[in-house]
Amino acid sequence: KSGNTFLHIFIDEFQDTATVQWNILKPLILNSLSTGNDVLLVGDAKQSIYRWRGGNMQLILDGISNELKRYGIKPTVKNLDTNWRSKREIVAFNNAFFPLAATLLRDTFESGNEIFDLAYASKEVHQHIKNKEADEGYLCFKFFKTEKGEEQEEEQHWKLQALETLSVNIKELLEKGYTYGDIVILVRTNKDENEIADFLFEEGEHPFISGNSLLISTNTKINVLLNCMRLIAESDEPLLHAEI
Repeated sequence: KSGNTFLHIFIDEFQDTATVQWNILKPLILNSLSTGNDVLLVGDAKQSIYRWRGGNMQLILDGISNELKRYGIKPTVKNLDTNWRSKREIVAFNNAFFPLAATLLRDTFESGNEIFDLAYASKEVHQHIKNKEADEGYLCFKFFKTEKGEEQEEEQHWKLQALETLSVNIKELLEKGYTYGDIVILVRTNKDENEIADFLFEEGEHPFISGNSLLISTNTKINVLLNCMRLIAESDEPLLHAEI
């Protein structure tokens, strides 16, 4: 029934597709192709970040092509090698970084290295620039030394350095004419976001909006009002007095 409803199929971010998901989609895709319709699968193996939940980058690399050939289907594979939106410095960095990263990963793992050669080969990751205004761009990497000690102490040491550097970087950007609206801080985890938000709040120099700051449950004024209402109902509760 689905094959009669969905004639043409387009799937984006296919690099994060799990094998079990592909096995579910495969009958639908084979039916579409067998009836002369189009199937378009788009993905970038080096953006495969969901392998921890079953994402199989091998599918987008050569798995799908090899499997479809067994059904007499010869897919057309096109590598999009032109970057239309990133600045020149960003593209140049990526062109140098990914092949080097593949080499380092190959030396780290004893087996399964073939996938790195497929995903991060220079001919696969090298991009050209078409944006005529792409001559700018800036990257900066900073590594923080940490003092030897307990693991938790070491983590706190380099994080404090990173937070202080972040504050300095914000000031430098403002001096160069950027506004707070031009600045975004990307983090890996919610914990990192909370730590940065706490630091900026205590520092009190820079206004900011975080994911948690948009939640009503974390709004200080709302919590004070709620605690006052709770205090009316539970006037003898010492914790409510302390929080207010």
